[in-house]
Parts: sequence; C-alpha cells; structure tokens
Amino acid sequence: MRREEGDRHFRFGEQKRMESHFAEALEAYKNALAHYPPAAIAERRQSFQKMGDCLRMMGDFTAAKEGFRSALSLAQEAPGGEAEIEVADALVGLGLSMRGLGEVEEALKQLERARGIYEGWEDPEGEAYARWALGGLWRISGELRRAQGSFEEALVLSEGMEDPTGIGYALCGLGGVTRVMGHYRDSLSYYTRAHTVLKEIEDVFGTAYSFCGIANAH
Repeated sequence: MRREEGDRHFRFGEQKRMESHFAEALEAYKNALAHYPPAAIAERRQSFQKMGDCLRMMGDFTAAKEGFRSALSLAQEAPGGEAEIEVADALVGLGLSMRGLGEVEEALKQLERARGIYEGWEDPEGEAYARWALGGLWRISGELRRAQGSFEEALVLSEGMEDPTGIGYALCGLGGVTRVMGHYRDSLSYYTRAHTVLKEIEDVFGTAYSFCGIANAH
C-alpha cells in the first residue's frame, strides 16, 4: 500500500513538472519518497532524480546537487552495472547543477563520464542530452565554437530519433550560442524553429524560453 501511495504522489509530481509547476512537483516527489519503503530502490532513485530536476529548474543548484548525488548513490547499488544508464542520468543532472554553481571543471568530468556511458550503451537519447549539456558548459566557458559543435551534434542525434523535445532544446542552445557570437539572424532562426517545435508539444517552459530567445535575438 505504501508503494502504491508513493506511485500516486510520483505521478502527480510528473504532471506538475510537465506543467512547469516545479515547486508543487517537488513536494509531490518528496511525498512519494516518504511513502516508498527502503526496498523500493528504483522508485526512490527516480524520486531523487526528479527532485534534483525541479530544484535545478528553481535555481537551487546546491540542493539539486544533493538530490542527484542521492540518485547516483542508489543507481550505483544495482548489481552488475544493471543501472548504468541511470548512473549516467544522475551524472548529467549533477554536471548541470555544478555548471549552475560555476564548478566548471567538475561539471565537465561528470558530463564527459555520462556521455561515455551513453555512447557505450548506444543510447542516442542520452548521448544527445549529454552533448546538449556539454554545449551549455562550453558556452559559459567562452568556448563558443565547441559549444556550437556540441549543440549541432545533439540536434543531429535528436533529429535521427525524431525527438521533438531534444530538437527544441538543441535549437535553443544553438540560438543562444550564435547570439553570443553576434550572429543574430542565425540566432533568430534557431529560436523561431525551437519555439514552433516546443509550442507544438506544449512544453510550457521551453515555449517561454524560446520566446525570450526570439526577443533577445532581435
């Protein structure tokens, strides 16, 4: 019964997270975690991972790091590397949180490690996510060409999977880096394409983010 109640809270958290109501989603994931028994390792790991996602989106990068560290620890408990993809997912979250705190070198280590895992498992979705995250890291480091290349690689992978979320955010990444490079026409084109894709799939955060990018590119 406790596990079923945990699942109910988790589903509610997923609904609120997709609506970009991150504070409500965070509370729901916390409630889910409170109901899952210690033996429900996969469910607890997923709850910590989603809590980290929400905290990162809310700008609390220190707390997000702790959530991702907890998810990583649980993923590493799986026997025989069975949860290696989940390890990579936690590493990306950890890297993104470190990036938000300006811990660039540590973030790079986590993201490169995650990328290697995804490539080893031939997981294009995970690899695209890692390359998108690396693009953002290169951008804040001033490595604009490397950032652009990483976002382009993420876009190619996402287009190959016909993944609209990946496509939309890769285009946003390209819009951001080309704007910093002074290529405003290219930036506007990327952000406009991203806005169309993300609005179509009703990604509330992505739609707002790309619209802001369009304004900045003008």
